[in-house]
Amino acid sequence: ILHELTKAYPNYKFLYLVFNASLKKQAEETFIDGNTEVKTIHSFALSYTKDTLNLFRRKNGLENGLQVHQIQNSLKIKNYKHANLLRSIFAAFCHSEYSTFNDDTVGLLLDDDRELKIDFATEGIKPSKIVMYMKTLWQLIELDKLPITHDFYLKFFQLNIDMYKDKIKYDVLLLDEAQDSNNVTCSIFKNCTGKKVFVGDQYQSCYRFRKAVNILKKMDADAELFLTTTFRFGNNIAEKANFILHNILGEEHKIKTLPGIKLLIEDKTACYITRTNATLIKELDRLSSCGKIAKTIRKPKDIFSMPLSLYYFLLDKYKYKKEITEKRLWQFKSKADIKDYADAIGDMELLVSLK
Repeated sequence: ILHELTKAYPNYKFLYLVFNASLKKQAEETFIDGNTEVKTIHSFALSYTKDTLNLFRRKNGLENGLQVHQIQNSLKIKNYKHANLLRSIFAAFCHSEYSTFNDDTVGLLLDDDRELKIDFATEGIKPSKIVMYMKTLWQLIELDKLPITHDFYLKFFQLNIDMYKDKIKYDVLLLDEAQDSNNVTCSIFKNCTGKKVFVGDQYQSCYRFRKAVNILKKMDADAELFLTTTFRFGNNIAEKANFILHNILGEEHKIKTLPGIKLLIEDKTACYITRTNATLIKELDRLSSCGKIAKTIRKPKDIFSMPLSLYYFLLDKYKYKKEITEKRLWQFKSKADIKDYADAIGDMELLVSLK
């Protein structure tokens, strides 16, 4: 649908924002008419903030996220759980639409995340102290005392969007998979100039465990259109889906199918989706013991990075230094240290890797 829209307006310049790199690659194979740029929300933000943040001349560079030991060292905190809580709150702020960090912001972030609220109540850190820690972390990243994270530069872009508005020159912005977005993306999208079109399916939200938010409910639109015809399955599945959607979820719009779609598609393959790599490893082991062939979408060396790094670290960390790709292991002195840390913050990837 979005591709047809860009074809219908060949003189418009479109920006198509997608969730991740794999969707970007897929979209680039479709949007080949020359009037559409395809970017992830992070690459969009990075293209404008990299010079402001002096990103490629920084000593500490760019990392996926702050590690517990980095927070401990920079804030002089000994307690694993306290540092992990601060890491989670910092990430929550970066994912939020809030523009300032104060006691009220802490309360709003906790109200938005039940698990975070429970952890906060357990650890008993005062909101005023959390505010002090958060501001210190932000300053340390800006001063190149800590690495910049993807969450940080996205939040920086949102907070300073007025600085970049005149440089963002698109006639129309398109946002896909809006049901699996977040509030900081919603804020950026709303505050950019140009017409906006966002697409999503609230019933296909599958990243809530990553704190994804359905921003379809947060965006005011001049028009709302429903795509109800599918080519993916036949009437037998559509009837069951309509029954569930209507009777359980209250959906009034019914799914329709295209004529000629087979009622049953025979397929002997199966897809396994797991929340963690540790669970994926368990499933691969089970399938292997049953004599079944399994393939992974990501490279095995990426999936098995933690267990392999841990194996070489415990075997002889100095001899196999090059094999240890998980750099955070170097903060530990022994297997007991690793287990204490993993138990304290509930790091399932480490705990399963230890087994």
